[in-house]
Amino acid sequence: MDYDAKKISLLISSTLESKIFSEIHVMRKTVIDGSNTSGFQRTMLISQGGSLEVNGKNIGVQAICLEEDAAKLLKDEQNQRNYSLDRLGVPLVEIALEPVSTKPSEVKEIALTLGRLLRATRMVKRGIGSIRQDVNISVMNSGVVEVKGVQQLDQLEKIIGYEAKRQHGLILIAEKLKKLSITISNEDVFDITEVLKDCESKIIQNALKSKARIKVIRIRNFSGMFGFEPYSGIRLGKE
Repeated sequence: MDYDAKKISLLISSTLESKIFSEIHVMRKTVIDGSNTSGFQRTMLISQGGSLEVNGKNIGVQAICLEEDAAKLLKDEQNQRNYSLDRLGVPLVEIALEPVSTKPSEVKEIALTLGRLLRATRMVKRGIGSIRQDVNISVMNSGVVEVKGVQQLDQLEKIIGYEAKRQHGLILIAEKLKKLSITISNEDVFDITEVLKDCESKIIQNALKSKARIKVIRIRNFSGMFGFEPYSGIRLGKE
C-alpha cells in the first residue's frame, strides 16, 4: 500500500470524525469491462461513520475507502474498446455519504463543502476531474438511479433536478396507465422482418444479419400515451 495514499485517507477520515479500523485489508473487485488491465480493482475499507457539517446540518458518512482509479474510456466500438492508461492505478479516496431528503441546490452545497474540506488538506489534486460525484437519486420511493462521474458542480444541480423530474413524470405516467383498459393478445403481434429487409438503419441491418426476427405489437386503448408529457421533454416514448 502506498504510504502517502494511506496517510491522506487516514487524515480525511479523521477530519470527518469517521471511525478508523485497526486493520486495513486489501479487497479485490472483479472488473470485466477492460478498464483495469489486471482484471480487478483493489479497494480498502478505511473507516465508517462520521459526519460533514453543512449550513448547521450534519450529513452522515457511511464509509471511506481507498481504491485505485480505473482507466478512462476513450472510444467504444462494436468489438473494441480504447482506454487511456494515464490515471490507471492512481490512488482514489471514495467517500460515501448517507442518503438525504433535500433539494438539488442543497446537494450542490454538500458537494462544495466536501470539496473545500478535501482541498484544505493540501494533499489532493485540484481541477476538473480530480473530484467526481456519483449521485443516487430516488423520488417518492421509486427505483434508485445512479448518475456517475459528475465533474462540474454547476452541472450537478441541473442533473439532479432533471432526473428527479424524469422519475416523477414516469410515476404520473404509470398512474395514468393504470386507469386504462390495455389488452394485448397473440393477434396483436405482427412479424415485419421482410418489410424492413431494405431498411438503411444499422441497428436493423445488424439485427437481420444475426438472423433476428423483428416484430411489432399493437396495444389497444394506448392512443396518445407515447407522446403524453407530464413535464416538457419527459414522455414514455423516450424511455
